[in-house]
Amino acid sequence: MHDIIIDDTKNCYIATSQRDSKPEKQTKSPKSVKKNNNFTEKLINWIIKALILSSLISINFLIYAGAGSYNMFSATSLLTPEVWMILGSIFVISFFIMYIFSFSELFSNLIISVVVYYFVIAMLNQFAAFDKNAMLSSMAATYISPDLGLLLTYVSHIVVAIILAILSFFFLTFSSKTKIFGCLIILILFNLLIVFTQFSDKREHQKFNILKEEVLNIKNASGKNFIFIGLPGLSSYSYLDKTIKELPKNSPEIQSIQKTMNIMLGFYAQNHFQLYPQAYVNYLNPAQNFAQSLNANSAKSEQEYRLKNIYADRFWNFNQLNNKDVYLKQSRIYDTFKKAKYNINAYQNSGIELCKIDNEMAVNRCVERNSLPIDIDNMNLTTKQKMLLLTAQWLESTGLFSNLENIYTPLKSIVDVDKFPLVGISYKNIDIKNSANVLDIVAQDIKQ
Repeated sequence: MHDIIIDDTKNCYIATSQRDSKPEKQTKSPKSVKKNNNFTEKLINWIIKALILSSLISINFLIYAGAGSYNMFSATSLLTPEVWMILGSIFVISFFIMYIFSFSELFSNLIISVVVYYFVIAMLNQFAAFDKNAMLSSMAATYISPDLGLLLTYVSHIVVAIILAILSFFFLTFSSKTKIFGCLIILILFNLLIVFTQFSDKREHQKFNILKEEVLNIKNASGKNFIFIGLPGLSSYSYLDKTIKELPKNSPEIQSIQKTMNIMLGFYAQNHFQLYPQAYVNYLNPAQNFAQSLNANSAKSEQEYRLKNIYADRFWNFNQLNNKDVYLKQSRIYDTFKKAKYNINAYQNSGIELCKIDNEMAVNRCVERNSLPIDIDNMNLTTKQKMLLLTAQWLESTGLFSNLENIYTPLKSIVDVDKFPLVGISYKNIDIKNSANVLDIVAQDIKQ
C-alpha cells in the first residue's frame, strides 16, 4: 500500500497567518451608526412630545379639580388616589397616542396642535369670566371692518383657538430640539405650580365663597324676613304624577316616586304652602324662568330685562367654573324691597347671577356655593367609582363631550354601556348634590 499525503500549502499558510496575526479592530459601518442615531433621536422625540401632550391635558384637569368643593389633596399621599389614577391615565394614553404617530414627525406635531386647539376651547368654556364668543368682536370692528366684527361676535373663541394651534404647529416643526425641550420643562413646572398654589390656597376648598358682606344698619318696618327660594332642579308634583301614569304598572320605580310625592305633599301641608298644579313656565331653561320670577308682573319680555353685555371685574376665575348663562338688567323684586328698607342677601349657585344687577353689585351680602367638581368625600364610593365620577365631571365641563348621549343606543348592542360614564348620562346637573346646604347658611344668617 502506498501512503497518500494531501497537503494544501496555500490554505495552511493562510490559516497559520490568520492564527498568528493580531486580530484587527472591527468598526461599525456608517450605515449602522446612522441607524442607531435615528432610533435614539426618534425615541427622545417620542418621549418629549408625549410628555408635552400629557402636561397640557393635566394642566386643565388640575385647575378643574381645584375649582369646586372637591378636595383634591390627601393627608397621606398629597393628592387623592383618584387624582393620581387620572393623571396616570393621561400619561399612559398620551404615550400611546404619540407612539402610534411616532413614525411621522408631521403627524405627531399635528396631534399636539389639535390638542392645543381643544385645550384653549376647554379653558375658555370653564374659566373665562368674559364673553368668550365676542372677545375679538370690537377690535375687529374698529380696525378691520364692522362686518368682520359682527361675525366674530359668535366665533371669537374658535378663531383664537385655531391661531394658537397653528402657532404651536409651526413652533414644533421649525424650532430646535433645545427650545422644544425648554417648552416641556415650562409645562411641567406649570403643573407643579398649580398643585402648590391650590395646596396653599387659604380657601381650603370651602363649600361657600362670601363675595360681599356689608350688613347695613337699616331696619325694615315689620322686622320680618321675606325668603324667596328658587329650586330649578326640583321636579313638580304634576310632573311626577304624570311620570307614574306613563310607567308600566309593575315598574319598581313607581313606589319610589309615590313616596317622593307623599313627602312633597306633607312638606307643603305642614308649612302652609299652596299648591298650584296647573302652574306653568315659559322657558325650558330654569335660569330664564327664575329671571322672569324676579320680575313678576312685568309687561316686558324676558329678553328685555336680561343683560346682554357683561362686564367682568377680572378676566379669569379659576376658583369657580363658568356656570352662569343668565345675567339680569333689572329685578323688580330687588327694587321693591329696597324701597321698603330691607337688606338683601343673595345665595347663589349656578345658572343665574343673583348678586349683580346691570353689572353692579345690588345686594348687601353675596354668598356663592362652590359647585363642580362636587364634594365626594362623604359619598359611599370606591376609589375607582370616584375616579370615574371625577373624570366624567371634568370631561363634560370642557364643553367638548356634550353629545355623547347620542351614541348610547348604537353602542348598547355592542358593549355594556351602562358601565361607562358620560355615555347616555349627563353630569351637568350633578352640582345639585348638597345644594340644599345653602338653606343652613340662610338659617344662620336669619338668627344673627
